[in-house]
Amino acid sequence: MIIVSDLFEGEINISDDKVSSVVIESPRVYRCLVQRLYMYMNDQETSLVISEDHKPLKGSKCLELITTFVPLEINDKRFVNKISSVLADEALSPENYDSTMRMMTDIESYMNILADNLMVNVSYKSINPASLIKMCGLQIEDDSNSDIEWIYNYMSLVRELLGDRLFIFINMCSFFETEDMVAFFDTVVRHRYKVLLLESVDHHILKHTDKTVVDKDICII
Repeated sequence: MIIVSDLFEGEINISDDKVSSVVIESPRVYRCLVQRLYMYMNDQETSLVISEDHKPLKGSKCLELITTFVPLEINDKRFVNKISSVLADEALSPENYDSTMRMMTDIESYMNILADNLMVNVSYKSINPASLIKMCGLQIEDDSNSDIEWIYNYMSLVRELLGDRLFIFINMCSFFETEDMVAFFDTVVRHRYKVLLLESVDHHILKHTDKTVVDKDICII
């Protein structure tokens, strides 16, 4: 996987056997690059391109941009919607179909009983598995023991529910101790995640990293 931008010469190469790290010393270039990555992730027009095997990739399908580590929220709307969709399909599977139909019929009958006591006529939407699951207020339980574990659990959910993506972390090394980062690198490399760290300061973490520095003169060193 390759990232190309007109903000600097050359390209950023991403693989799943190392954590790629890019240190950008120019605040202007750093800020502009993050902005363009955000636009790319949201499929907005920008000069930045992420490609694989010489084919440009759709940002919303290939990129996860993590810009904040406080607070850490596991209940991403995309995750909840995907799980809800899976549960709705499961509710209509052969082994659950009869129970699902019986439950929806019982709820509609109960609504009719309640409506009979009103002084006005009312109507309500028919119940289906999706609306039934939504009514339950689905939430993902966070069983992380630490913030760094939370990040890995988040990445696992993305892979499981949305597919493999490039994870770009903004100034992550400023939030965690070196030993935490090294353990994190060990885990993501072992499970072959594509990870890019964008840093404004060089934290000199070398294990499992392929580091590039873009200096203040916009030269890659």
